[in-house]
Amino acid sequence: MDVVEAEVRLAALVSAHRAEQAAYRSALAAENSAQVAACTRRLEQIAQAVRTAGRVDLVTALVEETNAGAVLLTLLTAADEVSRDQLPAALTRFQAGNDAVDALSEARRPRAARRARAAP
Repeated sequence: MDVVEAEVRLAALVSAHRAEQAAYRSALAAENSAQVAACTRRLEQIAQAVRTAGRVDLVTALVEETNAGAVLLTLLTAADEVSRDQLPAALTRFQAGNDAVDALSEARRPRAARRARAAP
């Protein structure tokens, strides 16, 4: 697999992980423990594929993004007196997690792949 193919696969894994994060948050909100467990397994499988690609830094960022999203969801659904003070920091942490994943997944993409993605 050449560098561009590897980066395209990595981008697909990041997209799959983020889609699974959304399913995970949805399962958490529905309090569906079976679905939470299934999502957790899929998240771990995707993370392992990213780790196998040699991107432990990206795995760490994806896990942080997942955890920050779960915390944010919890605070959004908590009583106001519980979440009022913690919500701004949780939102900031969630955005920082998104930004970290974006930066790490873009940082190692070959220039040609970045240009191809940016082209109309």
